[in-house]
Amino acid sequence: KLWAVGSSDVHDWGTPGTPRTYFVSSTDSPAAFQEDELVDALLGGHMVVSAGAFARVSVNGAAGPGDTVTDPDGEVDVAVHIEAIPEIDVAWFKVFANCDQVATVAATDPAAVVKFDGTVKVAVTRDAHLVVVGFGTGVMPAGLKAIAVDGAPRFGTNPVFVDFDGNGVFESRRAVHGDRLETG
Repeated sequence: KLWAVGSSDVHDWGTPGTPRTYFVSSTDSPAAFQEDELVDALLGGHMVVSAGAFARVSVNGAAGPGDTVTDPDGEVDVAVHIEAIPEIDVAWFKVFANCDQVATVAATDPAAVVKFDGTVKVAVTRDAHLVVVGFGTGVMPAGLKAIAVDGAPRFGTNPVFVDFDGNGVFESRRAVHGDRLETG
């Protein structure tokens, strides 16, 4: 499994760039930070990449980025909660299953702090990895990297894996069908 991470750098005393990687931690206090939590998050894919917005995503109420959930009934619930300062718009987000776009959802309030808070039903007919990516149309505020405005991602999640066949593991089509690429 490969994980997405944000990559930015700082030269001299400049402001850090974007995107950045966020991970789950048991504390907001730097003094209480546990290095092994960071290592576990990075190894397990429990991260979100942000270029200004932040998303909490779970499948069937339990599995988050990097996790696997078993669900053989053909449909999963993808809970999405998106936040950012009002100056960073998130006008819509897309859900991808095995790299195929399966849903495009308009944000409920792109200029608010909470851009969207709801659930999207996604059809799953085989083992799948689900990724959520948010987009905006506005100019990024001062201090954030000026990237292409229209269609530039504001955040992206690492995949949540769905074990459709119930064998306890996510199996990619490549693992099932060998090295040949298949579509459809």
